Amino acid sequence: MRMPSDKEANAPVFEIDHEFGKMAVSMGQAAWSIPELNQREKSFTCLAADVCLRDLGLPFQMHVQMSLGNDVPLNHVREAILQAAIEAGHTGTLVALKRLKEVCDEIGEPLASDGRVSGAEPSFEYFTESNGTNIDSELSRMWRGLMPTYWHRPGLSIKERIYISLASNVLQGILGVPFVHHVQLARAQGAGDEQLRALFRFLSEYGFSRSWAALDVLATLR
Repeated sequence: MRMPSDKEANAPVFEIDHEFGKMAVSMGQAAWSIPELNQREKSFTCLAADVCLRDLGLPFQMHVQMSLGNDVPLNHVREAILQAAIEAGHTGTLVALKRLKEVCDEIGEPLASDGRVSGAEPSFEYFTESNGTNIDSELSRMWRGLMPTYWHRPGLSIKERIYISLASNVLQGILGVPFVHHVQLARAQGAGDEQLRALFRFLSEYGFSRSWAALDVLATLR
């Protein structure tokens, strides 16, 4: 298992600024030690954050390598980036995929492009009755045919994909109806509120107040 305290993982940060390196390692170690999330979930959350925030330089490269160091297959790294397109946007995802190919070339890891779509989770429905009255009917109609392209793909679990949406919501400050819907979907997939709180605490590396606000809203949802 690879952690932010590993010298191989944090060396690029210390090369830039030693004092910030110590700060960053302390923050990363605290986040990556959260027990309620596994290393895959943490990896996908970081990748989604990078796509959402357009942090596609050194942070993205380090998170790709952190994912691989925690036994996340490279095609699952790519899959997490594809999933992020729903909330982080397709233009940002295109740039992230281009950057992923560059990183793979730099570290000598071949990236296979697999366009297959599988009905591995055919029972999952993104549009549920719980949000049926809170979404524009034309927006719903436009996206109903698109959603299986993302949610029914192989590689990631439905819960992992929902975590990617929640991470994007928190980092963009979207804590209204879409955030509530994703919380409901996560609960339906077996995520307890302690896991959701852990997810939002993990995201505090990307801004303390963002996590605080998400935890505050979660506390009101029953």
